Amino acid sequence: MSGSIAWYDYIADDATKFSLKQDSSNALTAGAALSAVGTRTLPRGMRPRYAIYKSQDGLYTRKLYIPTNVDPVAATPSFVITTATGTSVTVNYDEFVAEKEKKSRFNSGQTV
Repeated sequence: MSGSIAWYDYIADDATKFSLKQDSSNALTAGAALSAVGTRTLPRGMRPRYAIYKSQDGLYTRKLYIPTNVDPVAATPSFVITTATGTSVTVNYDEFVAEKEKKSRFNSGQTV
């Protein structure tokens, strides 16, 4: 089951601190800290790094934003979630997606 939504710190690959809105149960599992008031949000087009966790039977998945540039397997190899029916299910690390910025629509030779 999901938790409440709040703003949590996200440290970009270049060490800049941003604020990222996410589910508190996932954020705390990944080790994120609550953002201070005034921390700026992610720039438009920036996609934060995250890890995908899946149950052994493949029925349950979780997307966990990784708040700092650490190895997600070492930080959180697996964790337990509670399904909508109240069943506890262990989800294990499956895939990592690196931070990326959306490419500009314009070529370097174009003018706006």
